[in-house]
Amino acid sequence: MQKIFIAFCAVLLIVLGSLLYMRTNRIEIAPLSTSTIETPFYTMKITQPLNTERDFPELFSITKNSITLFEKTYGNCDGEECGRITPESMPFELQIDTVVATSSKTVSYIVSLYEYTGGAHGITAVQAFTYDKNKSFIGEKELFGENNWRPVVSELAYQYLKEKLKENTTDDVLKEGTAPIGNNLDVWYLKGNDVVFVFGQYQIGAYALGIQEVPIPREKLARVLINNY
Repeated sequence: MQKIFIAFCAVLLIVLGSLLYMRTNRIEIAPLSTSTIETPFYTMKITQPLNTERDFPELFSITKNSITLFEKTYGNCDGEECGRITPESMPFELQIDTVVATSSKTVSYIVSLYEYTGGAHGITAVQAFTYDKNKSFIGEKELFGENNWRPVVSELAYQYLKEKLKENTTDDVLKEGTAPIGNNLDVWYLKGNDVVFVFGQYQIGAYALGIQEVPIPREKLARVLINNY
């Protein structure tokens, strides 16, 4: 009986230990909140994590600056000086959407900023922000350190998109858009076992191609990664 009791206690401790480990190491995803503002001149619809200013200041800075600039430029303008053909033109629009991606140790918030200020269509830009379980921001240095990672990603992204897009873009445009220069490779996030790189509108082809994503398995980046998030 004593042996059974000891075995039961051992199993119980293992279970409790596993539950405690899962509780302390799990990734918490912040709930998303949506707010809408409508005026005669513009509409804004903003979806972002709750407590963004407190918990995700890097993300908050981007959305705040976008909102401030949009309101300053179009808030009270109904004439040609801000691009309106007539006062009755369709209200301008700013829409900020957020989607979530996770890995075993991180949560990423991918923010799409859509802006319509007249013309045939609006423009969308994407930014991504990745955090660990302590809500610490994971940037380029945290993931790659001082390693020269951009040429490695550039080649992998070029090959992936060349196979995917085929004749829908030109080789020159594709090479320029995936080159390891400027801001070409600045937008990325972690999802599962992949580092996903985001290529914006017009970056690797015509507007009709939209925004393209390139998922790169981490094993292909092993020599330039310094942390296995």
